[in-house]
Amino acid sequence: MNIKALSILVGLGMMLGGCSQDSDTNETNPSFSTIQGLASAGGGIKGRIALAQVDASPNRTTVLNSMVYTAPKGGDFTIANAGQLVYPTLLKIDGASGVKAINEYTILMDNMSQHLNLNPLTRLLIGKVAGVDAELVFEDFELHQSKFTAAAIEAAQVELKYTLKPLFEAAGVGLNSDLLREYYPADHTELDAILSALALEYHSDGAVVTYRPNPKHSLTLTYAQGWQGEQLLPEDYGMETLKLELALLNQASQILEAMILLKDDQAGFEAFLAPEAHWFGANRAELHQNYFNVLPNEEDASLERYRDLVLLDSQPEIKRYLVGYTTAFEASTSSSIARDQAWFELDEGKLKFLGDDKPYPTSFYAVYKLNQATKPYNWGDFDTFDWVFETSGFLTASDCELVPEVGEWQFGNPEFFDELAPLSSVIDGLNSVTVTSPSDQVIKMDKVYRTPNSTSCHLVDSGNFVSGMLSGYPISEAGAIPSNQTYTVAFHFDAQVLDKQIYLTEPPASQLEMTPYMAEVKQLNGRKDEFVYQWSRPSTFVTEGDLYLYHPQQEGEGSRVTIGEGMTQVSGGQKDDVVRIFHNALDPYGRIINQYYVSADGTPLGTNQ
Repeated sequence: MNIKALSILVGLGMMLGGCSQDSDTNETNPSFSTIQGLASAGGGIKGRIALAQVDASPNRTTVLNSMVYTAPKGGDFTIANAGQLVYPTLLKIDGASGVKAINEYTILMDNMSQHLNLNPLTRLLIGKVAGVDAELVFEDFELHQSKFTAAAIEAAQVELKYTLKPLFEAAGVGLNSDLLREYYPADHTELDAILSALALEYHSDGAVVTYRPNPKHSLTLTYAQGWQGEQLLPEDYGMETLKLELALLNQASQILEAMILLKDDQAGFEAFLAPEAHWFGANRAELHQNYFNVLPNEEDASLERYRDLVLLDSQPEIKRYLVGYTTAFEASTSSSIARDQAWFELDEGKLKFLGDDKPYPTSFYAVYKLNQATKPYNWGDFDTFDWVFETSGFLTASDCELVPEVGEWQFGNPEFFDELAPLSSVIDGLNSVTVTSPSDQVIKMDKVYRTPNSTSCHLVDSGNFVSGMLSGYPISEAGAIPSNQTYTVAFHFDAQVLDKQIYLTEPPASQLEMTPYMAEVKQLNGRKDEFVYQWSRPSTFVTEGDLYLYHPQQEGEGSRVTIGEGMTQVSGGQKDDVVRIFHNALDPYGRIINQYYVSADGTPLGTNQ
């Protein structure tokens, strides 16, 4: 394999300078210098694309390390110099789909079309033609190039589409469609709805395809064998049920986006709720009030607050489906960004928001979080790069009113923890909440801390003197945590235990791997009359969250500033000098990045650093 660089422009869903959709002046066989692509796997894939082609002399595979990235949203990309490629050309994307790491492949046979798809089905096509997985084909394309003829690809398409025939019919996608060039949006409709419903496990000689809404339906496809007669779903699988299941994620997105704007319309809000809806520790009757206690000021109808949806689990026998998603709020009372999950239920043929599938007394979350600082802006003359497991639960406002205030949070002070209210004194019969832990500490939350002058409170761990939200649990061996972990949260009542699963995808990563997602300071001045904090990031796939600003002598959680969509600077409006900043963001794999800047001597940030 030979490695060399190729300059290809980034696709952002629009034409950039120097790109053109005009075909070459050959009316019989038009060719295009620019090709638009779509990378999706149930929603757009965020990632970088590499290309592999076979050079004529010598006859070997060349991997082109391009600068092609998909757009931050939607999965669009642009190949701007298609006329310079050697055909056929393989494309590979390394990236994230629904915050899960993903590698997919496709093949570009020529530049006679303006559009190309890159998704799990195109990877299966390559495997079917070559007889081995696309990953192996990409590494040694010269061994397989001759197999990729128009006839071979068409035959593979026919067999693949037959295995998924009921899904194509339910999604309204014709069996005569070209999987490589069919236009569709990456919004969980049409062909993307089919991709949303499939879980794939790739092996060198084949792939296991599982139907997410009803995982008992699974099919092993061996690349070197014929797929005639193989079908993922039986012919008698109910077409109406199938249509509803394929529409799940698109409808869930619409429901979530609609609910959050219905603060002043309780009846309209409750029309989206399942009969047994439960959320934020509140039952259906209390849900509207408690929902908007947490999210009281969301008003921008154009903002996309719910992103990267994926189907995590299902209970098909009772038509319940667990959806994971990223949130990005404009005015949340807690963090502006998070990774969350909620159950939805089909009720008389309509999808409804269920929230929790059991009456959990609090909300609960868990996330991998990186704390990072460098010497000029740290507590001392050292760098920090530490992963923690952040996890906690929030009580309802009415429960929090029962919690006495004890002042600003004090880290690691046993006497301070003695003053905190026992959980059982706030929620009758609930003694503790435990969480399976990736750290060396056993997580058992048994007390409640209330933020001063508010009705916000969360669970804390008196055994370890830890707030899982404010400091988290140190992860000593980050590299030992596998991908796609499920953590069990157990609510221990006097008479019962209620279990809940939280799904995390990519584990903590190395400093080198995290570098593209880290903020780089461009300007920092903590003086109150000149305050400015400006930054940039190498990657466009990071979702900005909040800044927490601290003034001299200020303790507790700091003053929170929400970072608006597209913002890379916060300035002005400070009553006093700024001596500490904590900057939170979410990387494309759902991990929290917390970068902090500290003035160790108490002078305004940027003065002596």
